[in-house]
Amino acid sequence: PLLVLVWVCSIIGVARLLARTEARKRVLKWLNVPLWTMAIILGLLFAGRMYLHEKVHYGIVLEREVRLLEGPDRNAGVLVELHEGLKVRLLAEAGGFVRVKLANGVEGYLPHGSVGQI
Repeated sequence: PLLVLVWVCSIIGVARLLARTEARKRVLKWLNVPLWTMAIILGLLFAGRMYLHEKVHYGIVLEREVRLLEGPDRNAGVLVELHEGLKVRLLAEAGGFVRVKLANGVEGYLPHGSVGQI
């Protein structure tokens, strides 16, 4: 859908550049609002994508089995057991542990070496 939107904006832009006569200019004048609207939407989508790329980091569980802990301490309670290959969102680092968020919204801590950033 995004590529179609870019394609349509490009076609409209080229058509506006090719409009040389007054009649063509009047016909294409109504395209200003949709063209600017699409440009703003594309800009916002691009900005959101860049924000996610810069600020949101993901990791993969590297150990065969690892316990997701309630706190950054080996003696903390166990929330759930995770398995190798699970994708998690990396939130922060705390004293040899990494705070992560699972796809279901559960947050907890994993030992630093048990998860790798992707």
